[in-house]
Amino acid sequence: MINKDGMKVIDNPKEVREELLRGTGAVMADGVAMYMENSNVRDKQIVVARSPEGDTPLTKKHYDPAVFDQAWLQFKEWKRG
Repeated sequence: MINKDGMKVIDNPKEVREELLRGTGAVMADGVAMYMENSNVRDKQIVVARSPEGDTPLTKKHYDPAVFDQAWLQFKEWKRG
């Protein structure tokens, strides 16, 4: 896994959460990405996006940062390999 700057990110929820909230704001792995996005002027959300593959189109799910665990589970489910 890597961050937006191409630096390695350790594959565990604590490190990924730290990277999203206090680091570059994005983590990518094979077939999936998780990043922070502004939903309005004050609020942010976590987006988990799965790359298109075969008949499966690009898929995105949005989560409130307070429910990071749900976003993490989705990220792990969609991660290839």
